[in-house]
Amino acid sequence: MVVADNAPAIANVAENAWWAFDPATSVSDLEARSDFSAIDLSWEVNDRAQQYTVTVARDAAFTDSVEKISTSSTEAIFSGLDQGTTYFYRVGWRSEYGNQGVSSEVKSVTTAIHVVDSPADINVTATASDFALSWSPVDFATQYVVRMSVSKDPAAFGDSPADVQFAPTTGTEFITPALSKATAEKYYFTVRADNRDLSAAESAPYGGRLLVDPPKEATAVSSTATGVTISWSAVDDASGYVIERSSTEDFATVDGKYVVPRAYQRMSINGLAPGTAYFLRVRARDGSHKGQVSPVVSATTLSGGTVDMRVATYNVLDPKLGNVLAPWSVRRKNLARTIDAADADLIALQEAGWSRVSGGRTPAQDLVKLVDKKFVISKAGSRGDQILYSPKKYTAGRYGSFNLPRISGDGQRVAVWQQLTDTKTGTKFLAISTHLTMGLQNNAGRERQAKAILSKLTSINKAGLPIVLMGDLNSYDARATVTPMSLFSRAGYVDAQLSSPETDTPTLNTWVKATSTTGSIRFDHIAVSESVSVKRTSIENLKGAASDHRLLWADIALATG
Repeated sequence: MVVADNAPAIANVAENAWWAFDPATSVSDLEARSDFSAIDLSWEVNDRAQQYTVTVARDAAFTDSVEKISTSSTEAIFSGLDQGTTYFYRVGWRSEYGNQGVSSEVKSVTTAIHVVDSPADINVTATASDFALSWSPVDFATQYVVRMSVSKDPAAFGDSPADVQFAPTTGTEFITPALSKATAEKYYFTVRADNRDLSAAESAPYGGRLLVDPPKEATAVSSTATGVTISWSAVDDASGYVIERSSTEDFATVDGKYVVPRAYQRMSINGLAPGTAYFLRVRARDGSHKGQVSPVVSATTLSGGTVDMRVATYNVLDPKLGNVLAPWSVRRKNLARTIDAADADLIALQEAGWSRVSGGRTPAQDLVKLVDKKFVISKAGSRGDQILYSPKKYTAGRYGSFNLPRISGDGQRVAVWQQLTDTKTGTKFLAISTHLTMGLQNNAGRERQAKAILSKLTSINKAGLPIVLMGDLNSYDARATVTPMSLFSRAGYVDAQLSSPETDTPTLNTWVKATSTTGSIRFDHIAVSESVSVKRTSIENLKGAASDHRLLWADIALATG
């Protein structure tokens, strides 16, 4: 009975003993599925296995193990893996009696690589010697490659010795080595994103010019009640300058910009509030491209009284030369209407004293009889240059004239000057009228004449009175590297049109024959001492034949007391 009762137990022990000594078998039918960062492994059930151990490593010898998972199921998922990487795996099993086995072979699987986009939001920032590039990060990019070319066409990359592909970078910013303007006028850049061996298409080309150097030695040199003057050193490759004005030193906002021709290294900014601090900086230009800025300078306008006046200059075209337009009998009325429209207190006339018209009068004498306002002709008048002033507004003092250097092929040119005193405030100043030699070939001659004027004024103006210099200079900013106005500017005189905060005629030329093909030709100029504020300028443009020049006027203010 006892034996019979224990028969099932004895049978079970025998069966277990067989399993306990069963030789190891392998795990079969291993399968692997992968994406960019995970591996899903599965295999056939091993009837003898109670638990499986799955190992994933970066090498076939399993010395660089990534993770080991123990599981009773026939599937294991490994996540957080690197994209585009080959991983090795194997599966082992263990029975409840300690028997164990492994997969018959080591297998491998490679995770997928993400396709990357081309870089976007590319910015190219130039200095005088290099470029700084930046772009938005590209998902899954492992590096970026920057190319530089002197051609905008990416297909032409490599055609120039200046073309270069820089070493890859892992960041989203890049600064080029030092470059030269002599190598290329403009450089073009592309940026490519790589994800390991997978590359995106290169970006579109982004161009940039090396900036001109910043102006140095920027200095605030003088102030008036409504303006300040700044000077700076010339920049060799600049095509011009821009003065920027702000109410704060950090230039959080730029309150004003003033375009200055290349020949100038000194400029007055007008239309400002009295007794107020301003901050200025100068930026060189290369064509339409901005350069780096100078150090910031500060200046404070003055407090105090001023006397306002309107001054004008007008080349009326000598009667003997003007018949190509219309006879003097016709033009004189139009000239008078133009002078009346300007309503100036002081007028410098050119070509107004050589010839004689009806009654034996000079053109100046004839016009004075026609205009509405009463004018007195200064005794300083010589040859074609004359000065008309309102006796109600001014009283006359010293006066004179002087010859300018004579240029071959031209007649004698002069400058005339008159000291005037404002009748209400007693403020004194000097008025000048001149007409420089004409002709494109005579730039050097005009330079000599302008220097002669500056020299003579130094001896005439011992008292340091404000000066209002008016006339037909037969020159404009683009005509020569050095012009009469640029010389006057360096000597401390302000070009009224450049410095005026307000003008009714910003695109109108004083030379009637100027067209869109002749550019901005301003033969006629008003220059004032830097102690004089310029408020407004305008050019009269009445219909009807009058002269080959238009009248230019300026509202100015002289300090009193």
